[in-house]
Amino acid sequence: MKHEKSTSLFQYWNRLRGNRPAPKRTEIEPSDIKSNLFAATTCLDYSHEELRALVETASSLGISVISDEIYHGLSFVGPDHTALAIDPDVTVINSFSKYYCMTGWRIGWMVLPEKLVRQVECLQQSLYISAPALSQAAAVEAFAVTAELEQIKERYRTNRALLMKGLPELGFEITAPLDDAFYAYCDITQGDGYNNGDVR
Repeated sequence: MKHEKSTSLFQYWNRLRGNRPAPKRTEIEPSDIKSNLFAATTCLDYSHEELRALVETASSLGISVISDEIYHGLSFVGPDHTALAIDPDVTVINSFSKYYCMTGWRIGWMVLPEKLVRQVECLQQSLYISAPALSQAAAVEAFAVTAELEQIKERYRTNRALLMKGLPELGFEITAPLDDAFYAYCDITQGDGYNNGDVR
C-alpha cells in the first residue's frame, strides 16, 4: 500500500456519506466496499490488488462497476491498471483529454459488456450524433505519438515533485495522494488569509 487516507478532503466526503468513518488506505477491506461507495477524482492510484478487491466484491454484491480511467497513462507511482484486466463485464470510460492532451476536443471512448451495447447506443442517440470528424481524425493520430506524450508526462512528473515539496513549505497541506493526474488537493483553511476572511 502506498498511502494512508488523508485529512480534510476525505473528512468532507465522510460528511456527504453520513459521517461513516473512512478507513485508512491500508485498512480497506473488500467487506467495506458496500458501505463506502463514493466516486470522485482524487489523484489516487489503486494497486492491482486493491482494484481486484473492489471489482470482485462489487460483483459478488451484484453491483455493476463503471471504471473511470480517464487518467490512465498518467500514473507516477507504478504501472497503470485497468478494471478490464480483472473482469470483462465492467464498463470502462476513457478520454483523449488527459494523457493524449486533447482537452476540449470532446472525444473519448467506452468499453462495454456486450449486453449493454444496445442500451448505451439508444442513450447515445438521444444525446449526440457523433464526435466531430476532425476530433476523430486527430484522435487516431494521437495513438502514434507516444514518445512525445511520454515527454509531456515527464514534465508533469517534474511539476508534481515541485508541488509536493513547495506546497507544504508554503503552508498548504496536501490532502490527497498525488499518485496520478496533474493537480493537487490542498487544505487552505490553516493560512492567515483564510482565518482573516480573505479567502472566499
